[in-house]
Amino acid sequence: MMFYFILKFSFFFFFGQIALPTFQGVQKISSSSLNQECGTQGCGGASLCSEPECEKHQISMRWSTTNQVTPDNLVLTMQGGNTVTLSALTTGDRGWYKHSGGNTANHTSSNNNTYTGNMSGTNYYRSWFSWSLASVSGQTITSAQIKLDIDSWYNTGGGTDAYSKIWEVSNTTHAEIITTKNNAAGYEIWKDLGNGLLYSCQVIDKNNLGLYTFQLSSAAVSKINGLNGGYFIVGNSISCE
Repeated sequence: MMFYFILKFSFFFFFGQIALPTFQGVQKISSSSLNQECGTQGCGGASLCSEPECEKHQISMRWSTTNQVTPDNLVLTMQGGNTVTLSALTTGDRGWYKHSGGNTANHTSSNNNTYTGNMSGTNYYRSWFSWSLASVSGQTITSAQIKLDIDSWYNTGGGTDAYSKIWEVSNTTHAEIITTKNNAAGYEIWKDLGNGLLYSCQVIDKNNLGLYTFQLSSAAVSKINGLNGGYFIVGNSISCE
């Protein structure tokens, strides 16, 4: 320690004040800082959004039960400042696609449950939400949020948090996504629900079930404004799929 101060004083005397290096221990990133990173940088890259423990521990969850109307809400802020809240279950639909291997995935048209993640080690679920924008057709949206409520959390090997990601659905229409499928077409939709533009990301916590708000990106807002009253569809996956 004495040598450090003598060295610092000597540098200051001969060269003026300089910034000597400081030594810190390894810092663990907290869930709150990860959450902030997700919100501000859309997950900030693969190192943040690919959590190997998620699939290893078979983490999965469900946003809401079949008979819940809310919350599965798309909240739109209009030009002028007023907000409009749309429920997927009442204006469009919601559900999941399950991939269990091979080149097929299945969905049943009557099923609006929203399991998401790895169930039983071999079943990979991706959920989806679709909202009709007919009621806001012709209006300009300036920002958008999705509000979803975690109903249940499932895992068989531990783990208390995961990354939940909201994706653009770019290759699937509302009519296609709501129909029963158990074939290659279903697999293409399943892939579409966890690929493409990332609209938002949140760290979700087993010990903090309840409402989560996903602030959508400017790309999502542009997509909504360009749909002219059509259906806005998003996919949802848990982390490292």
